[in-house]
Amino acid sequence: MNVITDCNIIWLDDKDIDGEDLGVNIQYYVSFSLHTFTDFGSCSSFIKYCTSDIRLLLVVVRDRYISRLLKTTLRFLSSQITVFIYVLGDKWWFHWKADPRSRDIFHTSEEQSIIDKLQNDRESYLIQRWSSGCCVFSEDAPQMALDKLNNENANFMWFQLLVQVLLRMPVTTRSKDDLLQQSFLVYDNNQSAQKDIHLFNRTYWPTDAINWYTQDKFLFRLFNQACRTDDIDLLFNFRFFIHDLHHKLKEIYCEQQLKRNQQQTIIVYRGTIMSKDEIQMLLAHTSERKLIWFTTFVSTSLKKVAAEKFVCKSLTND
Repeated sequence: MNVITDCNIIWLDDKDIDGEDLGVNIQYYVSFSLHTFTDFGSCSSFIKYCTSDIRLLLVVVRDRYISRLLKTTLRFLSSQITVFIYVLGDKWWFHWKADPRSRDIFHTSEEQSIIDKLQNDRESYLIQRWSSGCCVFSEDAPQMALDKLNNENANFMWFQLLVQVLLRMPVTTRSKDDLLQQSFLVYDNNQSAQKDIHLFNRTYWPTDAINWYTQDKFLFRLFNQACRTDDIDLLFNFRFFIHDLHHKLKEIYCEQQLKRNQQQTIIVYRGTIMSKDEIQMLLAHTSERKLIWFTTFVSTSLKKVAAEKFVCKSLTND
């Protein structure tokens, strides 16, 4: 069984696939923590126990368990947890499709189809995953006493302070070792992720920071998880990477500033799916004295059509 991360695969079936080819292939190709169960009670208890740490659940369940799992466990999960359900059984068990979270129904022999579907849904989720993490800061904040600050302003100030502290910390061999140790712990038994961690250890240079961040691998997921959840301990383990990424982005920014007119405004586009609550929050804080800030890096493009492709791809897979 793997360490609990914010994205997990739950497998409930009469036959345990842990250690078998199917289980190994799921972890290798899908790269999320896999938790297998042959007992309903253990599976239900695990889901209830670990939901405070989970943001995505891919639940693969034998058809005879699905009704009970929906009624006693999944229906009570927080709305902030995304749940995809995959039913193992005969195709005529079509009535489980009535649940909007049910993604598909598979025969147990359709192993490659299961892996492909898990991969596609994982990809769709990751595209829109980092759309959250934006907060609002009021420019009136410096004029307030600390105890008068609202939560958003206080969070902004403390997060900025944390970033500056991390940037000023000395970069040592210990810094990288701390990250490697944490990564191996989180991705225990995940062969695909561990292979990437070893590659990172052998080949990483400070100039590679952007390249590593823009790849859908362990570093991108773990780093954004730390930023989104304000996990100070985990962010501390990323201190050398934050330093490298910051300085590389600063270097590129300075180069671009020299090439363009200082008065020219650059318009960039980001395609993502947002909840109604997130959109309402942004609309409510678009006055001149409100600044929108993100707790993590966001990918943008100079081309609007490129950003739109991300939205279309996510909607197609949804």
